Amino acid sequence: MTLDSFSKKHINFLALISWFVLYKINQILIKSERLGDWIWQNIKLELYYIAGACQKSGNCCEYIQLFYKERNISEIKDFNRIFKEKSYKCFIPRCKDGKIDYFRCTNLQHDRLCSDYDNRPVLCQSYPLGNLFSEQPLNYNCGYQFRQKENIPRFIKKHLNHKLTKMDQLC
Repeated sequence: MTLDSFSKKHINFLALISWFVLYKINQILIKSERLGDWIWQNIKLELYYIAGACQKSGNCCEYIQLFYKERNISEIKDFNRIFKEKSYKCFIPRCKDGKIDYFRCTNLQHDRLCSDYDNRPVLCQSYPLGNLFSEQPLNYNCGYQFRQKENIPRFIKKHLNHKLTKMDQLC
């Protein structure tokens, strides 16, 4: 998938209604938290898009939040256990009060560019899409913004208001 596929400005109402129906079926009958989260990710892709372009500020490489199974990695032992891949060794934890506050990438050079661009982790390749999925704010001055595609249908707002409120704060 490319970033272009997440920058379309119009809602596909048929897809949105399909995802919404699945969301409600899961909520009422199946009651799977994981399935509900996956459906919500797809609903977000129908309701929001990513605008703008990279400004090469490097800010996305300085204040990184890493997630595993939708949980923020805040313990060194968790980071060491979960991220054994070579590509994630470039992330150095910055701690505050004994907990990981954020990560910084060692591949960020003085010119604010990546020294290992061709081998960067999936997290970096998919920025800012990962922030949309994790509902984390975008890094200051990165050049990207989350935008709502169109007016969200009332029936969707009524049933997803608690989730939409958090997304509205990111837009």
